[in-house]
Amino acid sequence: MTGSYFTISPSSLPPFLKGLMLIDPLAEAQTFLGLSIMLGIIHVIFGVILSLANKIRNQQFLEVIHGELTTLLFIPSILILLMRACSNNG
Repeated sequence: MTGSYFTISPSSLPPFLKGLMLIDPLAEAQTFLGLSIMLGIIHVIFGVILSLANKIRNQQFLEVIHGELTTLLFIPSILILLMRACSNNG
């Protein structure tokens, strides 16, 4: 996916592995960082949603409201705040 397999340089890779390279993290560092952060955010949100479903199944409704729902509102609001701050600077 990133063109490097166990510190082997991409130029010495077999052609079928070169075809799998989607992004070069050294040439496109900001894109790679953005994708990594977005994947992490999706991972956290998925975990919170699973916890929310588990607590609803166990009828822990107050914990759902005070825990998971506030987290699901907090993360996107922070992202929106950061995007607005970055767009005002650029």
